Amino acid sequence: MRLLLVLVLLLLLTEGQQQFTTRVQTTRGTVRGFRIDQGSNRSALFYGAADIFLGIPFAQPPLGALRFQLPRPICPYQGEVGELAFKPKCAQAASPFSPGGTSSEDCLYLNVFTPSTAVPRAYPVMVWIHGGAFEIGGANEYDYEGAVRNLVSNGVVVVTIQYRLGPFGFFTTYTEEFPPNRGLYDQIMALRWVQQEIAAFGGNPSMVTIFGESAGGVSVSALSLSPLARGLFHRIIPQSGSIQVLFQSPNDVRGAIERDRAARWCNVTADPISSRDARRTLQSCLANITVARLTDAPQPPPGTGVFAISVNWNPVRDGAMFPEDPEVLARMRPRYDALLLDTRDEHALFSAPFFSGNVSAQGPGIIRDTLVRRGYGYLTDEQLDRIVSLITQNYQKGQLAANDNLGWYRVAVEAFSGEQFSRQMRQDANWLKASGSRTYLTTFAYEPRICGPSSATTGYNPIPHFAEICYLWFTAENWRSAANSSRIKPSDIAVANNMGLAWTNFAKTGQTGWPESGPHFAYVSFADTLVVGTDWRGREDRLYNKLLPTLIGNYPPTKVSPIIDSVLKHNGAKILAAWQQSLASCPR
Repeated sequence: MRLLLVLVLLLLLTEGQQQFTTRVQTTRGTVRGFRIDQGSNRSALFYGAADIFLGIPFAQPPLGALRFQLPRPICPYQGEVGELAFKPKCAQAASPFSPGGTSSEDCLYLNVFTPSTAVPRAYPVMVWIHGGAFEIGGANEYDYEGAVRNLVSNGVVVVTIQYRLGPFGFFTTYTEEFPPNRGLYDQIMALRWVQQEIAAFGGNPSMVTIFGESAGGVSVSALSLSPLARGLFHRIIPQSGSIQVLFQSPNDVRGAIERDRAARWCNVTADPISSRDARRTLQSCLANITVARLTDAPQPPPGTGVFAISVNWNPVRDGAMFPEDPEVLARMRPRYDALLLDTRDEHALFSAPFFSGNVSAQGPGIIRDTLVRRGYGYLTDEQLDRIVSLITQNYQKGQLAANDNLGWYRVAVEAFSGEQFSRQMRQDANWLKASGSRTYLTTFAYEPRICGPSSATTGYNPIPHFAEICYLWFTAENWRSAANSSRIKPSDIAVANNMGLAWTNFAKTGQTGWPESGPHFAYVSFADTLVVGTDWRGREDRLYNKLLPTLIGNYPPTKVSPIIDSVLKHNGAKILAAWQQSLASCPR
């Protein structure tokens, strides 16, 4: 009788909880997962079935002596691996832009959502790289319910990965003590795992598409250029991101976050790139410094604002991951089928009125103020005046009164959406097309009614950075909330369905369903209906990519001197040799 009561109690405790129901044998050991079935009715809000595998380690935990080192391979698993919930996000500061879940330095895990492991198949694979300015975010924000509905149900395997952020992934002395671009090496390690293991989950390692948004889009672009990522994927989808959106060089005249933080954290004022003593002090200081201290960003200096591009944690020119300038690497890039997306009003998310609804500070001076805030401290006053004049001429529609605050706000959003994102994406499109890559272009133009950051009332409803995410991923919390309040319209469902089909068709065939860009840069304006246009971001290309460099030089400055180039390649060769030796310790 007592045993029966215990069994009943256990059944009551576990009722409704997810249980492991499936296991996969990989070369590293057993991975356990569970199956979900949301039904086959495509008229329902959620549908589709899949095997779900969460929290799969793809590298050794970057702890202790590995804290600031390149990722090390994980060879055999110790027992079964796999979780019933997402693992913590990589260590980061709390942010309203990345709600939910805990964070930890032990974070190098990935997740696999596959139609089925019961029947041998070779589904195309889509690997998602999350965004968050290389400082925040995690795989837990891209839940499997929506992914199964909008992506997996169309016949693909979806993999979501994590990588070290902020100082953990990007603080560097450009030497072996603190190797550059660790976060990108983490991504490469995850992609190596996909190549080695995804067949066991029903995926085709010869048909891998990498896609990502914001910093994830920057990562997709960066990996497509890096020689270290060759052969790990075959198609690319950068969304609202290109290598030059967030990229810098060690001699960037705008300054460097590494020198600033070395002084702030450890009172190291000597240049850690050239001073061995400075690096030794940093090693001792940073070995035990707390996560809170490392992620506690200081307030920016007055006049620079929070989005100055020279004070972020960015990928850097390093002699190994990026042995040449991006433009040079683009000429050596393999031909990748490419789908590029930006949103109509990218910059709105980075403007105060978007959240406050207060446009009273928006006037003719907003163009110059935003340029300064964006970090262009290397421009002279004369150059600033010339650029402000050119931007105003190109984006002002008719003469605006100085007190037309809303009008100037709209000019600033349009101008800096182009300057901050779209010009770099057009540049990447130029490079891709020049190399013969089949290239598709789109601008997201649907007001994000269901989810995403909401704009305060200004009389203007922009379509900001990040607006497409909830439609592509069909994020469950947002859609259920919208359904409960009867806010979902047929057009919302159409946008989500269109994105899911276009993205998965591209992963399968390299085609989207709309015309390739061709010589006239054809694109679609993406909403509940797709409207074809030409000259995608042509104005931005002519102004920012062609005209301004003739006035102010390389824009932004990414090239390095021959001496620095030599030092980077010397250090990069040593760093790369040590990493490759560590990879060889796990023969495949």
